[in-house]
Amino acid sequence: MDVRTGKVIRHYMSGPGAHDLKSNFVLTLIRTAEGKIALGTAAGAYWYNEQTDDFTPIPGIPYAFIAIILEDHDGVLWMGTHGNGVYFLDTKTGRTGHLDGNAAPGKGLASHDINAITEDSDHNIWFSTEGTGLCRLKADRKTYSSLTTADGLPSNFVFRVIQDNNNDYWVTTSKGLVNIRKASGVIRVYTRGNGLLNDQFNYNSGFKDSDGKLYFGSVRGMITFQPNDFVIPDFEPSIYITGFQVDNVDLKNGPDSSILKRSILYTDKITLPHDQSSFSIDFAALSYASPDRTEYSYIMQGLDKTWTRLPTNRKVYFTKLAHGNYTFRLKAAVGGHWSPW
Repeated sequence: MDVRTGKVIRHYMSGPGAHDLKSNFVLTLIRTAEGKIALGTAAGAYWYNEQTDDFTPIPGIPYAFIAIILEDHDGVLWMGTHGNGVYFLDTKTGRTGHLDGNAAPGKGLASHDINAITEDSDHNIWFSTEGTGLCRLKADRKTYSSLTTADGLPSNFVFRVIQDNNNDYWVTTSKGLVNIRKASGVIRVYTRGNGLLNDQFNYNSGFKDSDGKLYFGSVRGMITFQPNDFVIPDFEPSIYITGFQVDNVDLKNGPDSSILKRSILYTDKITLPHDQSSFSIDFAALSYASPDRTEYSYIMQGLDKTWTRLPTNRKVYFTKLAHGNYTFRLKAAVGGHWSPW
């Protein structure tokens, strides 16, 4: 197509010939540093032959569903598929390889379905996966790490990663837009409650222009913003214990109660009999800024070794605790900014 006039010069269709595409479903095109054009289709990856105006299958790459192609700083093509993990081709040596997606999270690529691939300023490769979050392959091309809902992502269905001019990352998912601070690793999630058109973003739809402005496509339209214009909230919400149940029954407070002498809001310590060791605790953070995105994290010292995140729930249960002393600690986050505990 002549982009100046909009005139279609030629329409390429799939065909049986050796230099025909084998699918009309083209998902990704790139121009390499050497000026060659590579494209990915539902039936393999191809080089475009400019002199003969036809196509050649990229050697060593099977006829897989190629969803994304990225060329890294060293001239290696990374080809993400739906169903077959990632294939790569070193264009300097011709060496090919395959990450099959069968590894455990953090030990390698843990998904067969790749939506996008990004190389950051440190030459790390980020794989956006369909169901297992983000997988990062470090610049040594040996060390892996992962980010999932257990680490603060709102969803493990990730569509795109773009690094902004501050070197921070913006990640689109099926449940909102995520900002990851490179220096601190702090994760902030933005949703419709923050003004987005929709929480569901779209496949292979993200761009950074020459001014650093970001563009992302959702299922209800496109959003665009300048990361430098973002105002990050630093509000620390007050947190309160609002309810306490033993064996699913609310404790009644009062001078005649053997356990709860006054309101749970003003109670610092509770002593339970040995036969009432199953209980639940309700809590809430006072925040009117996107309350649906307020997150919680708790630890029961004397029982837990690590903090447990609760993205939406405001109740925790404990069953048949052994005799002993326990301390319940709780913190909350609004827009990724955690309160002290």
